[in-house]
Formats: sequence, structure tokens, C-alpha cells
Amino acid sequence: MRQMWKGIYQSMFQLTKKLYSAAMQKVLVHFAVHAECIAEGFQHTGSFHKKLGKYALHVIAPALGVAALTVSFGFAMQSINGVSASAQERQVVYGEPFEVMNQLLAENASDSLMIQPKQITSAAVSSDTTKITTVCTNVLAEKSTGTYKEAVGLYVNGNFIGAVENVVDLEYMLQDLLNNNAPETYQSISFADDIQTKTDIYPVASIESADAIKAQLTGLSNKPMGYTVTQDDTWDSLAEKFGVTANELKALNPSVSSPLQAGDKLSVIVKKSILNISVVKEETYEKDVEFETEVQKDDTKYNTYSEVITEGENGKATYVDAVTYINGKEAERSNVSTTVTQEPVTKIVIEGTKTPPDGSVPGESSGTLTWPLPTVHTVSSTFSFRWGSHHNGIDIANGNAYGETIVAADAGTVEFAQMDGSGYGLYVIINHGNGRKTLYGHTSELLVKAGEKVYKGQPIALVGNTGNSFGAHLHFEVIENGTPVDPLNYVSP
Repeated sequence: MRQMWKGIYQSMFQLTKKLYSAAMQKVLVHFAVHAECIAEGFQHTGSFHKKLGKYALHVIAPALGVAALTVSFGFAMQSINGVSASAQERQVVYGEPFEVMNQLLAENASDSLMIQPKQITSAAVSSDTTKITTVCTNVLAEKSTGTYKEAVGLYVNGNFIGAVENVVDLEYMLQDLLNNNAPETYQSISFADDIQTKTDIYPVASIESADAIKAQLTGLSNKPMGYTVTQDDTWDSLAEKFGVTANELKALNPSVSSPLQAGDKLSVIVKKSILNISVVKEETYEKDVEFETEVQKDDTKYNTYSEVITEGENGKATYVDAVTYINGKEAERSNVSTTVTQEPVTKIVIEGTKTPPDGSVPGESSGTLTWPLPTVHTVSSTFSFRWGSHHNGIDIANGNAYGETIVAADAGTVEFAQMDGSGYGLYVIINHGNGRKTLYGHTSELLVKAGEKVYKGQPIALVGNTGNSFGAHLHFEVIENGTPVDPLNYVSP
């Protein structure tokens, strides 16, 4: 019977080696647990059953437990001494449980089969297998002779930092970190990073005090910790993140090539806090409420017309914002409430919509003036005092201007066209509307009559020497609301 059970044991071990899939791991782990239970039950029966129980307890269960340990210890553990291990490193670091199991087998069987660490594979462990491993924690920990122990691991953004025996110590330490970084007033405070704790079996070397882990998190410890490279990481960005130089980081990881690749395992020394703390605060402040502008259209006025009839005035409002700070720097802001304490005054503007004429329609002024004597551009006398009185216009002459055509400076209605004893001789006055008129004096011949509507540039008279004149020339005046103004402010030669 002893040989039979020994054969069963050896067959199961060979099966463990050959069928090392995730599904097989779960079956073997379940089998190990059930075998333990069966073995315990057999110890209360006869001698045959006692022998069967002995082998079930000390041979089959440990052998099948090894299969589970291959996964549990080879991949569920993320680091030892705080440094992530590569697949090759895990074969050495996590080979020790097999030696422990070999010793147990040697004590309980005459012919024990040695299991080598190199038999560990790099297959990923499923979440179900991890759960099963956790169920077996007590049994496996007892058989590990203290090399591995149940503890609570801390992971920041998926990277293993360390493990503690008491989860309460870990929770207290994390809360203390938040308390130490809390401002006087705030709405909430939390870690901006992904913080996870996991109860599992860890190497004893990775189990430490909560204070030691705190030192690692805050950059006060020189103990290395593991880090898994992400897609956007570079040597320089990681050096800045952990408070070291890129050369220091490269020296700590001589086997890692450049450039970094996502998934690379690094050993890092943290010289500044790697935890980002998010604080949400409510901020209250007063701010102007800008006034609005209302434009009212007037189709009786030209589109060049604009008039403000009511001046705008800003109002006042009290704002309450929820502001998120990451490590003291504003990262996000959203308005919670707005209370207007003083209403703004709307600015009202009247704007014309009519298209102004270009002067081509008789009687419809364009609003601008053109040079009244197209063939002569010489100003012989300006708008100024002369001979003891003020000259209210400009004289246009070149010594040979007699008979040249005079045109209307803008469209309008002829108000006066005749000889007058005022000194202007034979002259024309055109009313352009909006208080503006133009006067054309000393002409030799009139081409329009009073009441006639003329267009801009229309011939109205010929240059002459009538009235108080000392040579053929055009006397040209611009009159605004009854007052003569300098024509050169409206036209140019």
C-alpha cells in the first residue's frame, strides 16, 4: 500500500510539471486542500487509514501544494526587499519554498523527489487562483518554516511598496499622511494615486513596519523599491518624479536598456514623496458681472450712424467654487453657486440701417465732398484773414482757369443760383442736408437754377470773374450749420 501511494504521489508531481496551465493550477490547489481535509479525517480510523492519512497529509498534500506555490509564490508576490523581481529573478528568489517542501518530504517519505526552482514558469496567475491560494494561506504558511508569512501589502499605482503584519498600522499610517498635509479648512482630502492593499503570503524580508513604508513613500528612506515602466515614462521624467538624477537611476538599473519600454522593471530610490495628495476646498469671492450690449436698429438713419443712449454698467456677484488642489497646485475648478448682489445695467446703442448714397442720385448727399474744379488744383488764397477781414473760403486759380467747368462737391438741392450784390457776383449755393452747404462764387455762367436737385460731380457753372474779383477764379466755401469752415478740411487739391 505504501508503494501505491508513493506511486500516486510521483504521478501527480509529474502531472504538475507537464500540465502547468492556469486551469490545472486551480484543480491542483483544490485537490491539495481537499487532500489535507481527507488526511485529517483518516487519522481517526484504523491503522490502514492512519497510514493513508499520513501519506495524504505529509506527501500528497505538500506535493500538490507545491503546484499552487509555484504560482502563488512565483507570481502573486510583486517584490522582495521592496524591489520588483523579473521572471528570471523570481526563479531564484522564490525557489526557497521548494527546498522547504523537499525537507518536509524527506522527513515523511523514504524516497523523496527533489523539486528544483527552475521548474517555475512565467505563466500569469488568474484571480481565481489567487483567491484559492489565500484560502490555503494558513496551511502553507505553517509549512514555510517562517520564510513566507501572511501580511498586508501596499501597492501604489500597481507598484509594490512593502508589506506589514497589521493592516490597522498601514491604515493609520496612510491617514496620518493625509492629516499632516491637510490645510486649515477643506472639504475633502484623499490620495490622487491608486492606493491598494492586499492580504496574501509575502517573503518575510519584504515585511516591515508601517513607519519604514512611510519613509519610502515620503522619500526619507534609501531603501530601493520596485517600479513598472509605463508608456510615457522616460529616464528624465522618472528622475524628476522620484527626486533623483537620470544617471543615478540608470546606475541603479544597469541591465535595463534605453530607451525605456512599457513593462520594464526598475529599482528606484525615492528622494521625494511619491504620493500625490488631492485637497478639495470651497472658495468664495466677489467678481464683476459684465454688462450686456443691446443694439437697436433705426431704418431712418444711415448705417454710418451710431449713438449710445444708455451707458452700460457692470454688476457684482458672489461666487462659490469647488477647487481641487494636487500637491498644493490648482488642478480643477467648478462653480458651485453664483449670487448676483448688484444687477448690471445694459448698454443700449442705436444704429442706422440705411445704406448711405454715393452721391449719384440727385438730391441724396453722400456725406463727403469732392474737389469742385477737376481741371485746376491750385489754391491761390486760403481760408484766413486778408486785407483786414476774414476770407471765408479758398480761391482756386492757375491764371488760365476762365471758362473751366465747376461741379457740385456733393449731391443736394440748389438753394441759390443768380447774380447778387454781396460781392460774390454770379454764384451758386447747394444745400446737402444735415446742416451742410457749399458756395461757388465769381462764376461766368450758371448751368443750374434754384430748386434743382443735382448729383455729386454734376456741372453747375463755369469759372468767371464776376463780383469783387481781380481775375478769373473759383471762390469755394463750406458752411456747417451757418458757419463757414476751412474747405481744406473736407477736400484736397
